[in-house]
This record gives sequence, C-alpha cells and structure tokens, in this order.
Amino acid sequence: MSRWFLHGFHDADLRLQRAKKHLAELDQVVESFRDIHEEGTADDSQIEADNHGADCLENTYVGELGCGQVHVIVSDIVQNLRTALNYLVTALAEHDSPQKTLGQKVQFPIDSTPKLFTSHRATYLEGVSDEHVAMIERLQPYNGCEWTKLLRELSNRDKHVRFVIVEHNLWRRTVIFEADGDADDNAMDVRLIVEGEITFPDGTPIIDALQILDLKISDLLVDFDAILIREFKAQLATKRK
Repeated sequence: MSRWFLHGFHDADLRLQRAKKHLAELDQVVESFRDIHEEGTADDSQIEADNHGADCLENTYVGELGCGQVHVIVSDIVQNLRTALNYLVTALAEHDSPQKTLGQKVQFPIDSTPKLFTSHRATYLEGVSDEHVAMIERLQPYNGCEWTKLLRELSNRDKHVRFVIVEHNLWRRTVIFEADGDADDNAMDVRLIVEGEITFPDGTPIIDALQILDLKISDLLVDFDAILIREFKAQLATKRK
C-alpha cells in the first residue's frame, strides 16, 4: 500500500502524477518547435561566388504566436496541481476532524490579504487544525510566497483566456551548394532553427515555472506527511505514559 493512503493523501498524489505526465508531454511538444525546416532554391541574388557551401545565419524574430496545443496541455497541468492542493486540504480536514461532516467548500486558499484568509478560515479550511492552518497561511502570497501566487494567476487566467504565448527567435541557416552548370542551377538549402523560450505573456519560461510548481507541491505533500507521522508518534507516546 502506498504511504499516501496513511493520511488520505493518495488523491493528491494521483493529481501530481497526472501533472507530471502532462509535463513530459509538454516538453515533447516544445521540442517539436525546434524541428521546423524548409527547403528552397536560391535565385541569382542569393548566390555569392565566395559563399559556396557556407552557412549564412540570419536572426529573424518570429514574434508572438498563440499556441492552442500548448495551452491545452498547460491548462491540464495547472488544474491538476491546483486540485492536488485542494485534495491535500480535504485530507488534512478529515484527519484533524474525523467525526465532522465537511462542507463542500473545503479547499486550499490562495489569498492576497490576511483579512481574506481569515474570512476563509471557517469554510475553505473547515475542520483543519489551527497548527496546520498556520502552515498553510505561511504559503499565502501576502506572506511572500511566489509559487502559490503564480499558481493562482495561472489557474484564474486559464478560466477566461488563452494565456500561453509561444515566443522564440528564428535563425535561417542557408547552405549554398555549387553546381557544375550555371549559377541558376545552384541550390540553396534553408533550415529554420528555433531558439529561445516558450513563455507566458510576462516572459516567464513555461516549463521552468511549471516544474517549480510541481516540485513545491510535491515537497508540501511530503512535509505534511512527515508532520502527521510525528504527531501520531507523539500521541502514542502520550498514551503510554
């Protein structure tokens, strides 16, 4: 049996594993942008006598391109990560208040002010012990936690607009092959080499940001697991006295 069953964290872990699968898929899609290539034939103006067989590199800025495929995968990752946090809080509430029937609003709050967090204490964090609530509060954006802020922004943005921008530089590598006949017969092979980042609109690299979110939530699950084990051992020790 998985260790996550011990404290009800199994559902949260399943969501994390699903997010990891989508991350691997996203990495493959991003790499596919680097496989763009095109072949053509040069005209007289493109051929120079001293450039036979050489590379001509031209930096061409492609601009910002909306990418539906990337958007869908990123959306899946973000929502699985967000849901993993909600499942974590539900598991904590069930652990801390096993006799209590929980409401439908239990979830991981991500709030901008202490006042808003306090207002969510009785609903979002219903059944969660004060000690565990304090740990969750330390992860709020108003306490300087950047990763929860990013997760909230991505989750909220995903509900309304396509929020992924594909932005990269395009390098044109021109290789001119000398032919035996006239210059008109010379051929040019053009390869388009994609370099740069696939980013969110603010310039944040997509894969880097999502990997950080995945790591932070994975670590949080491990931390709470260790805390509950210590609490359980402390309770046993108290009963034995």
